[in-house]
Amino acid sequence: MVVEISNSVSSKFFENEDIETEFAESEVRAVSDTYPTIAWKRKVQASYDPQRDLFIPCELTEYRERILVVYYDAKEIVKHIQDRSLDTIIRRVIARAQTENSSVEFHVIILVDGYDQYLAKIRNEENKRYKARVLGQPSLGTLNHQLGEKELTVKDVESMVQETQIRLEVNIFPVRNGKEALTWLNSFTYTIAGRIYDKYERTSLGTLGTVRSGTGSRSTFVQSMRQFRFMTEPKAERLLEHYPSLSRICEQLNNHGTLGHRILTEKTSFRLSVNAANEGVVHVQRS
Repeated sequence: MVVEISNSVSSKFFENEDIETEFAESEVRAVSDTYPTIAWKRKVQASYDPQRDLFIPCELTEYRERILVVYYDAKEIVKHIQDRSLDTIIRRVIARAQTENSSVEFHVIILVDGYDQYLAKIRNEENKRYKARVLGQPSLGTLNHQLGEKELTVKDVESMVQETQIRLEVNIFPVRNGKEALTWLNSFTYTIAGRIYDKYERTSLGTLGTVRSGTGSRSTFVQSMRQFRFMTEPKAERLLEHYPSLSRICEQLNNHGTLGHRILTEKTSFRLSVNAANEGVVHVQRS
């Protein structure tokens, strides 16, 4: 994976040593960017075709991942939310990424540096103003309010952040500082690198557990049958005596709906059958 970090982010929030430590297993590129962005590219030698569900070999190529990160400190992000300039920033960041790959639906994550500390500071100011009102003393906040400057409350900031996430369809995550952000980004890099391309097609396979494979036709058949629940190696070998290939099993099930044979053990028997509501789906049942 290639991690692209804009100079405006690295110079303001990160130390070079911390970047090298966190991304020791990834390639980091410094890029010049108008906006404080972080993005990923994947180096591939095979492109995935979702229509045919296969990988096609190709020359070494870099594909931009669909996740884009924008990094601001808390005070900046609140300002951009208030004046609606964040809308323009998000729109331009996505538009620029789409020039490389117009078919991808990009998603933006906003990292906010020092968000909790910023809220704590506002909360302290609220407490000071409340105390001044109780004691009947004027405060700097009161003077600012008289001059027309609106005082933000913690509730105001939290409400703006929530509304922005919904309106712009982005995710906003707080981090304490640059080091925590690098740890988060490194972990997220592994998540992106390990993602499955056709997630909607293959999600159900996550329940299979350990996928077994064989070294020959016989062992491949046995290990394939062991993917079924309750199917052990002796039972699979007994089944092989009646049906020497997976295609024979499929043919029998499609034509008759059952294999017509029981795989017996000393204590339990099992029966393979096809699901009438979903042809081609084979079940192993305890009987």
